[in-house]
Amino acid sequence: MACENQPTLQTFYVDNEEKQGFVSLDVPISFLDIKDKLTKTQKEAYESINKINMISYTLENGYHADYEKYMAELKSIFKNAEYEELMRGNIEDGGRFRLLLSGNTEALDELVLFGNSSKKGFVVVRVLGDDMNVNNLIDIGMSLKNIDPDNSNVKDVFNFFK
Repeated sequence: MACENQPTLQTFYVDNEEKQGFVSLDVPISFLDIKDKLTKTQKEAYESINKINMISYTLENGYHADYEKYMAELKSIFKNAEYEELMRGNIEDGGRFRLLLSGNTEALDELVLFGNSSKKGFVVVRVLGDDMNVNNLIDIGMSLKNIDPDNSNVKDVFNFFK
């Protein structure tokens, strides 16, 4: 059997999680601490999520050459036919975000939020689960806007998008 040499998001995480400039988190969904605030449909979506992975690269120390290299690698990974772009938009400071998915919209394996800013760096958040429904996940995402980031476990992720 031949091995595929295409880079994957998983290998990007493993190869970079301990390098200078990176922050990496692997947390269970219970970390969000929002289950009591969800509707019945949102709870079903919440329960289909296994864990959340996050890796970010900060430009605080001025590693712009490395930033460009990592951004090129991520863009190459996201061009893979496995990922379908669901939406994209702008964030403050001239940054951008993309929401990508793997699997069909009724039975997702992975939902990816990729945000980047040439002033701050980038963040990749992977939501991994079994048969997740994209519409229900987006509904959960919309409910997160009511969370006070200063009093929640997701403060660092929210701060990236400020």
